[in-house]
Amino acid sequence: MNDDKKFVVSGVKYPTDSEALKAVNEINGIKYVKDRTDMSNPKLVLNVYNKMLDKNLFTTINGYKYLLETRENLLASDEIDDKDVRPIEAPTFGGSSFAERKKSESPFKSKFINSVIINVLLIITIVVMIVITTNSNNLNILNYKDRLAAMYEEKENELAIWNSKLYEMESSINAVLDENEETTTEEATDESETTVAE
Repeated sequence: MNDDKKFVVSGVKYPTDSEALKAVNEINGIKYVKDRTDMSNPKLVLNVYNKMLDKNLFTTINGYKYLLETRENLLASDEIDDKDVRPIEAPTFGGSSFAERKKSESPFKSKFINSVIINVLLIITIVVMIVITTNSNNLNILNYKDRLAAMYEEKENELAIWNSKLYEMESSINAVLDENEETTTEEATDESETTVAE
């Protein structure tokens, strides 16, 4: 079968196989209505026409073509008042009406809006976390260099103070030892002089 004629039904080419199948079913329905209805009785035809409109039986071009023909025949009839013949709702070819397309777009739009809101909330959360960590007293990846430098400087100051205290203590011990040595040396010299004098 040629691709150009693949979805053609009664001279109308449909974009998909499912729409072509719908058209075939509608044509079969039209044949059924024509076979079962006395088309010479305009009141009966009007009743069937109204039922078809109420049930939204036809959605393809072939179905709308039949509805238009039936409406024109009813309007041409002298037995039926023109205001009793209801208008046909405009067809939505291509499978979806504007409302359906808008409806199908809205979930994506709402998902996009939800995604943007979630991303903004996450960014705010991250900023708050960074502010908290930079201002906290705990050691973390953002302030470890400063904290380590401050800690080493504090230890250096403590060691310098300790070193100066040790130096003072050592000096005082050395002074006491020197004093003791001098005293011991003087006593030893006095003793040796006394021993020599005797």
